[in-house]
Amino acid sequence: MSGSSLKDEISKIILDVFKANCTDKKPVRGDPVAEVKEVSYKNEQNVTNSALVVYLTFNFLKENKETVPKFINEIIKRKEKNCFVVSKRTMIHPLGKFNQKIPNNRTLTAVYDTLFEDMIYPAQIVGKRTRFSTSGKKLIKYHLNEESKAYTESRVELLSHVYNQLTQRSIAVEFKTEPCFAQVPRRKAPRAASKPQRKEKTAE
Repeated sequence: MSGSSLKDEISKIILDVFKANCTDKKPVRGDPVAEVKEVSYKNEQNVTNSALVVYLTFNFLKENKETVPKFINEIIKRKEKNCFVVSKRTMIHPLGKFNQKIPNNRTLTAVYDTLFEDMIYPAQIVGKRTRFSTSGKKLIKYHLNEESKAYTESRVELLSHVYNQLTQRSIAVEFKTEPCFAQVPRRKAPRAASKPQRKEKTAE
């Protein structure tokens, strides 16, 4: 299947789900799908599989973030392939012809981090660690909230393979209870009780 025909099919699926679930929103102008990639990878059993990565326009995904799980379920149902829905972001190379200071959300690190956040939605990142082995290899370990384990754990292997194909980054995913930092108000120290003053005896 050619890239254009696949993109047209995914666009139709996205629009059908949008019309069915977002009746209170303005109609979509233009094509909400910016790009569709089919990523091939090998699992632990050395079997080659493929998954779809759907890039939606930034504004469309921002306005319909809560509908992303329905987009994914419908694409998996019709195309019978695993799917990730992410936002299309522009990356500016530091050596490119850009006369101004590069915004932080256009750097390689920021784009790759937000790509991972889109791929795991609605799970949330509660921790992140970077480790370097003695051979110089870099491993990024993400900690996701424990509440997302029920619907994310089965896709961890797939997530790691696809993310590595898109960014050449090696990652590991674990689940951890989100820490809660509550500020306890300080208690004022009780005032020391004043000693009763002795009355001087008057001479009779």
